[in-house]
Amino acid sequence: MTNKRYILIALIALAVTIPATGCAGVAVKESTEDKGSVTIKTDGGKSVTLSSETEIPKGFPTDIPLPVEVGVVSSLKSNDSYTVAIETKLPMDKVVKLYQDYADKANYKEVFKMSEEGFYKYSGSKGNELFAFNFQLDLDNKKTVTGTLVYEKKP
Repeated sequence: MTNKRYILIALIALAVTIPATGCAGVAVKESTEDKGSVTIKTDGGKSVTLSSETEIPKGFPTDIPLPVEVGVVSSLKSNDSYTVAIETKLPMDKVVKLYQDYADKANYKEVFKMSEEGFYKYSGSKGNELFAFNFQLDLDNKKTVTGTLVYEKKP
């Protein structure tokens, strides 16, 4: 069941990304660097890499906290934009505090925040950088928190 959820997340990301990059001249190839990833390139030089690897994509900022209790389940890299899907058994409030504290200390200015029971979403910016995260508590077991960390640096 978990794998189906991540495949669905990847397909949604792909569906959103392809129209943004333009459908003309899109080539799909299996990456030779990593098994379990697919790279999509456009004639315009843009690329998107979808990965089911449990590693952080190269270029993702190293100062964004990822303690051992937070597992990476998949990622999406598009030029200077990174999305990392995570899963953890840490309590929801501790996960939110970890990333909210990071955003505050890194001087991101809050752009959007939404909080409901079992759900939290934040986005902030500083200069040409964006940092966003969203988390949701598994409603069945109420012990697993899943979500995404997003970092983008515009040229």
